[in-house]
Amino acid sequence: MFWKSAAARKSAPGVSVIIHFVKQLLARGVTFKLGTRALSLVTENGRVVGVVTDKGCFGATRGVMLACGAYESNPQAYEGLPGFFSMFPPTIDGDGMIMGAELGAQIRTIRNNLAVFLGFNANVRARKH
Repeated sequence: MFWKSAAARKSAPGVSVIIHFVKQLLARGVTFKLGTRALSLVTENGRVVGVVTDKGCFGATRGVMLACGAYESNPQAYEGLPGFFSMFPPTIDGDGMIMGAELGAQIRTIRNNLAVFLGFNANVRARKH
């Protein structure tokens, strides 16, 4: 498998981190709620104890992990960049990072070597020769 080689893991550290987390969570019997949108975090006495989703509220006993992706489809992140459009699905809008930051969480960028997916309309017109 591609991800088993050290060179492959080094060239895509973001993917490697996700694979590691998924393996560890599966080994611990964690249930994944695919296709479920987190709406807000539930706190008690300054601790996150659950999450409200579009499919109900889910409690947590040992913590909540926001493995939510980035913000490439959040138009507020690109204010001031005329003509910008995202090539990512609209669900990649940074809502998980915003929820965490509102409670004082630290946000860390996982650097990788993937191309930057920025989109600008070039408005190139065909030249007439």
